Amino acid sequence: MGTNVYFYKKLEEETKNKIIAEVQKANNFDEIKDYISDLEYEHPENKEIHVGKRSCGWKFLFAREILKFCEPTKESICNWLSTGIVQNEYGEIITPEEFWKDYVKDDQKGINLEEYYKEHPEEKHFYPADFHEEMINGFRFTKTECDFC
Repeated sequence: MGTNVYFYKKLEEETKNKIIAEVQKANNFDEIKDYISDLEYEHPENKEIHVGKRSCGWKFLFAREILKFCEPTKESICNWLSTGIVQNEYGEIITPEEFWKDYVKDDQKGINLEEYYKEHPEEKHFYPADFHEEMINGFRFTKTECDFC
């Protein structure tokens, strides 16, 4: 069992005002839903971004998608996270500092997939460890951008 972490970009004041204006002039819920869908399509950076997953005994597994927004370093990741809202899958909002301390730093003593397969070769089914994950600057990242919940 693990805990997923998500990032939500803070809306700019201009965008908030546009949304409020559209909601006020809308005649029904479908118009509001259509407007929000269009807004998400035009500004994909405002969608929920999966930061990664913490699992007991493992190093934190970052989603590869975050590399579009930051470098694979503590400073860059924390700077990027500070531009929005960080929340775990249970709805708890966490600061970038809490994220690093409670989710990443504590897990750095954990294992990665390659180490796991060395200890449990019978678990290595069809794919090598580097098919699923990649170590970058000592951090675990998914190998592809597809989600991994």
